[in-house]
Amino acid sequence: MEFLNPKKKKYNFDKFLEEETPAKPSTIYEDPEWKDLVETVKRQAEEDLEENNKPKFLRRNHKTETHVVPKDEPEKVELNIHLTLPKIKWEKVKGLRTAFSKARANALPYIKNRQYQKVAGGSVVALIVVFAISNTLLNSNKSESGASDSQSTTTDQSASKPDPVIHDVPFKIFLPDKDLPKEAVSYNPNKKFAKFDDQIDSVAISVTEQALPDNFKASPASSLESLAKQMNATDSIETTSAGTIYVQQSAQGAQTAIFIRSNILGFVRTQNEVGVSKIAVYIDSLK
Repeated sequence: MEFLNPKKKKYNFDKFLEEETPAKPSTIYEDPEWKDLVETVKRQAEEDLEENNKPKFLRRNHKTETHVVPKDEPEKVELNIHLTLPKIKWEKVKGLRTAFSKARANALPYIKNRQYQKVAGGSVVALIVVFAISNTLLNSNKSESGASDSQSTTTDQSASKPDPVIHDVPFKIFLPDKDLPKEAVSYNPNKKFAKFDDQIDSVAISVTEQALPDNFKASPASSLESLAKQMNATDSIETTSAGTIYVQQSAQGAQTAIFIRSNILGFVRTQNEVGVSKIAVYIDSLK
């Protein structure tokens, strides 16, 4: 037995435990193994998400399904064909052969006959002439149709040209009470109406005037009312200079007023809604 030497330095076990034993984490979230596990799961989740975003054929686990035909087992195709041939009646065949021989024997004298040859030749020539004439007529019809098509195309192109516009109006029209340059009024000689642009309370308007049509002259008021019904102009108001005017309003707010003043049929079209009363005041202001 070994006796303890009291002078020998004692070993500090508490210090040994502090140096050799690692410090225990206070919570599970501070445990290194738990942190490694969390990082591993997070990294795997990111890799799986990235893999799922790839096209299917580029994924790691994608397998292309192929159909492999075993080499040792060749494909076999079995065909069953059943043909039924009609029975040949040799008596009829012999009869046809005899009839053909008789017809050939009867035709030989006509073929050798020169008069018959002339008739046959004349028939062939006549057929050739008829064919040539019909072909010529067809070509002439095609050329005529092509000329008519070109003429119609020219007509369409001329019809698509814009209407001419001049600035000299051949009749008196009503204009705003302000200095309006001559170039501001346009007259279409084909449609026979004059047009100029203006504003009502900063709202753009377009005014169109034309000579009163002949069918309006007998009864202007009733003709204007009939035109208003056709335009679905349901609003009306009395003016000082033009009597009753009618106003049609679209779903988008634009308004169209029609009026007769002296011998002029006029239209006022607004870009937006301005009110029926303001249109009436504007028509009275025209000079």
